[in-house]
Amino acid sequence: MKEENPVDSQVTKSNFQIEDGELELLLPSKSKKGLSWQLAILFIVGEIVGGGVVAMGDATVNAGWWSIGLMIFSLCSNLFITKILVEIIASIGDEAYKTRDPYTRAIECAFGKKVKIFSSIILHSLNISVTTVYLILSTELLIMFFNEFAPILTTTLGFRLWLCILVAILIPITWLGTPSDYWIVALFASFTTICAAILISTSLLLNRPSDISKVPVRNVTPVSFFFGMGSILFAFCGVPFLPNIQSDMKDGKMLFKSSIFSYVIVASVYVPIGILGMVLLGNNINPNVIMNVIDQSKSLQNAYLKGVLKKLGYTALVLLAGHFLFAYNLIFNSLAQELEEVLKIKRVFCWQRCLLRTFFVLLTLTLAQTIPKFEIILSLAGGVLMTSLSYIIPSLMYIKLIDNVSISYKCIMAVICTGAAIACFGSIYSSAIKIFNFYKNPV
Repeated sequence: MKEENPVDSQVTKSNFQIEDGELELLLPSKSKKGLSWQLAILFIVGEIVGGGVVAMGDATVNAGWWSIGLMIFSLCSNLFITKILVEIIASIGDEAYKTRDPYTRAIECAFGKKVKIFSSIILHSLNISVTTVYLILSTELLIMFFNEFAPILTTTLGFRLWLCILVAILIPITWLGTPSDYWIVALFASFTTICAAILISTSLLLNRPSDISKVPVRNVTPVSFFFGMGSILFAFCGVPFLPNIQSDMKDGKMLFKSSIFSYVIVASVYVPIGILGMVLLGNNINPNVIMNVIDQSKSLQNAYLKGVLKKLGYTALVLLAGHFLFAYNLIFNSLAQELEEVLKIKRVFCWQRCLLRTFFVLLTLTLAQTIPKFEIILSLAGGVLMTSLSYIIPSLMYIKLIDNVSISYKCIMAVICTGAAIACFGSIYSSAIKIFNFYKNPV
């Protein structure tokens, strides 16, 4: 018997034994209210698919053909971790669902309050990083749109002022409650990004080079590889946000089923953009692949094809900008709910909720103003924060909370944690170099 950790709820180790048939009893039972497993797919896709749509092409170019293996590793690892996460939350039973922070509650049951506090800091840093990336990307995309159709708005209003305008729009939206209160946001977040991905892939294929062998290839270096690795892992990860969705589902044990369908959609969005960007653009790719689509449409001689690509590019641009604004609130909500739980803020609309959430939106604005390069934040957050929360911590929790873990599961978790640890150290190194170069030559 493993050593017990004292927690406020006085949960004992015997609670963490899962026998056949007990999983259904431990998870929340079906009720009249809550998300169906089909609707949960929208939330999962809406939270996972985001910056990877515009950054996956550049990430695959940075990592070279190794990126295919990284995508497969990340996809399979996240599905496996989701499976064991369902068992972890089930082992805690109702304790996880009495709070608005089920993920960190599970960490507390496994390792105690101090580790929970440390993990909460990592999780909040991750949420702030992700929302900052979404804020920067939506601003960049809208500026590109207005540069073409209303240039006076971009000549008189600079990038930093546009950030402030979008934040003013986002603040009231973030005052909404839990995921079940804004399923329509998840619907639009998922729909817009899928449509945008299809349009981007179509545009790249329509303007493919006549001789692919002449596409310039980027030399893969340790710095570029780990930079790309961090972005790829970030793009597929979403485990820390899943317990919040699970707690709002009618039947929590269906989370894994929802995740399978969700990751099929995620892969169908990311893989084509990543492969096409690497093969058709190579070293010419921009960190934001939408810029390549727009630039290609301007350089074409064929008027008809030029018009088609222009429409596809700007439609994808608007859809993605909309997605990042919708997804901002989905990701932000996890941060808000846990802090509201800690501060004992009521679960109804109140001025305390508005004040707290407004403060953290302004915090993301400050970070976006400080490092307005989304690819740097994306790689650093993905390689360090997301990998720790999505791979390493859940694996350790599973071993701690579940009895009689099979050798095969331990081997799988060892491989996953090793890959995650390599990504952590590599991303810190490569991102530090990128940040140094940015401030040395801020272009």
